[in-house]
Amino acid sequence: MHQLIEKNEEILINKSIAGEGLFLKNIWVKDLLLNNQDHGDLKYFLKLVESYKLIYPKLSNSWNYYLTDVYSDIMNSGIQIDSLEFKSINSESVFNIDFINGVLSGKDVDFIEALAFNEIDSWETKSSVTLFYNKNNQINFLNQAKSFKKSFEEFDTPIKLKINEESLYENPVLPFILKAIEELHY
Repeated sequence: MHQLIEKNEEILINKSIAGEGLFLKNIWVKDLLLNNQDHGDLKYFLKLVESYKLIYPKLSNSWNYYLTDVYSDIMNSGIQIDSLEFKSINSESVFNIDFINGVLSGKDVDFIEALAFNEIDSWETKSSVTLFYNKNNQINFLNQAKSFKKSFEEFDTPIKLKINEESLYENPVLPFILKAIEELHY
């Protein structure tokens, strides 16, 4: 949103504050498929796949395309992703090997294009940007924040990363709002 408002030039932005998130989806997905060791990341990725299946007609494949038979059957039974229990925290035990290879090799063009379309690219901005990350979140977005910040270095964009020590995983919104208000007054 910050980038779009700046292009308008009628509104001056002095500061932008955002919460955690996946800004560089391609990097995160490839890392997850190669190295995943976390239940939270697997569930988050399954939610991403589920949303892409609904949004992008070319990605509306059956769960068998994305998942191993065991997890495909579980998803087809209607279970909620948050209720999933993984027998092993290993990408190959959850995801179909053809899907993994397609993403990692770049051959699954439709999925990779959807990821790229939903990424936030760096741009030249004069306003400061602050990214808050929750210390107690089950999904580690801090590496995403560091990579995102690094992508702005060529533009000399002032980006600050702040860890919200007071955040709760169950409800991170109120602590984020309080920290954002505090940040606006600096």
